[in-house]
Amino acid sequence: MTERHLGHAAASDPAGEADAVLAIFHKLRPKSRRRGWRRSTRGSILPLIRVLAEMESNGIRVDPAQLRVLSGRMEAEMARLGGEVYELAGKSFNINSPQQLGKVLFEDLKLPAPVKYGKGKAISTAADVLEDLAVEYPIASKVLEYRQLAKLKGTYVDALPSLIDPFSGRLHTTFQSDGRGNGSGCRHRIRIYRTFDPDRIGAGRSGGVRAAAGMEIDYRGLFADRTAAVGTYVARSGFGGSVP
Repeated sequence: MTERHLGHAAASDPAGEADAVLAIFHKLRPKSRRRGWRRSTRGSILPLIRVLAEMESNGIRVDPAQLRVLSGRMEAEMARLGGEVYELAGKSFNINSPQQLGKVLFEDLKLPAPVKYGKGKAISTAADVLEDLAVEYPIASKVLEYRQLAKLKGTYVDALPSLIDPFSGRLHTTFQSDGRGNGSGCRHRIRIYRTFDPDRIGAGRSGGVRAAAGMEIDYRGLFADRTAAVGTYVARSGFGGSVP
């Protein structure tokens, strides 16, 4: 933004960065007034930023014990799905390898090969390709389930405990109110809001990743997909005075 609006690179020191922010503000302020952005900014965006800042500071309490239980369930379910995939394929192979999976599906089992190619000119085994095949071929459906569990286990269930702050005992993610063009909010570094249907692994509604985000007594939690709309309500209602 410094290069675009001020014509020079941003300074690397905190004082220089702060000076650049102020200079950009003064340059863009007349433009924002002409386009009517000020009312929207003062009415919802700035109040929401204060709420998000407090949410970042307070953090999210996560139960490592619950995540360990969920990790074990996922491991068992992945073993079951892997066994079923090997049985349908007639041999064992690395399900996580696109090359080996493509060879099994399109050379050994002669499934209809898509025109789409992946890396290295290999036939693609991307999710959209497998979803088309899953309509008629159970092995593709089971590979999709296996992949989903593997990603959730590695990215969230096994990774979140290592991200807990040792002093607060909580996860401190980063929220951004205007990071997407469609108006919904972004969370950078830790995307704890991304989850799955725990019934697919027999864990029950209380056994999913979200269940590991525990709430202290006398606090209420809110998971919402339409962050912009909910955030505007929270900012205007003053609910941000005590965010769990």
